[in-house]
Amino acid sequence: LLGLVIGDNLGLNCVLGFSKSFSALHFCRFCKNDKTITGKLCTEVIDSLRNKHNYDEDVAKLDFTQTGICEDSIFNSISSFHVVENYAVDLMHDLFEGICVYTMNHVILRLIELGYFNLDTINNRKQCFNYGNTEIGNIS
Repeated sequence: LLGLVIGDNLGLNCVLGFSKSFSALHFCRFCKNDKTITGKLCTEVIDSLRNKHNYDEDVAKLDFTQTGICEDSIFNSISSFHVVENYAVDLMHDLFEGICVYTMNHVILRLIELGYFNLDTINNRKQCFNYGNTEIGNIS
């Protein structure tokens, strides 16, 4: 019985038979949109989500450049599992090293613009904060 395969984005894409490059035209294991569309999307397009039916059609095409699928995953032979229903995401890369970094930059800038504090205050507090022995090497 297999319910979920977890890992980082590249590992999941590789193990599950999807694109091994995020610069590929079809890089996403959740949807069929190409990168020219995903760069502009602001909302989910239900019709573009991968499902068992369109996955099987794409596998049959044997055309990675058109589908983003390298091979039919061996995991699909497990009756309780299918790669298009594996909704595991990579929180560290997607959030903590991805969108959260960009979002916090905008939040901090806006708070500075609104006068809640200034950049000198943030830098001073960051410099004076006791990070402890474990995190001291992570100071930027």
